[in-house]
Amino acid sequence: MSYTAALFTTVLRRLLFWQLIIIFFISSAVWVYYGYYYAISFSYGGSLTILVTLLRGWRLKKINNSLKNTFSIIHIYIGAIERFILVILGMGIGMGGLKFLPFPMIMGFTITQISYFFNLPDRPNL
Repeated sequence: MSYTAALFTTVLRRLLFWQLIIIFFISSAVWVYYGYYYAISFSYGGSLTILVTLLRGWRLKKINNSLKNTFSIIHIYIGAIERFILVILGMGIGMGGLKFLPFPMIMGFTITQISYFFNLPDRPNL
């Protein structure tokens, strides 16, 4: 495994770890203060972030394995569009189909995005 692939795998695992920690602790606090329905809505929004992260990781791994630059750029654009559509569909299913509360669901999605700030890759000593 190359250095970039190893670094990518480490960063992705750490990112998923932080997202799960954020969802667990904040949804537990939401459950205590507001009740289980708010906590389930919050957790659903946070799980959308995890799905988007997994989709992004799969796309970036596919780009890393490709050799052509144009192929990689196309996959970056396709991945961005897929993530955008996934979030819109997920929010629509959550609010419309499952009747989750919109505010906790959007806050769960937004707060879980904070994990990107905790996930800075390790830099090699040069």
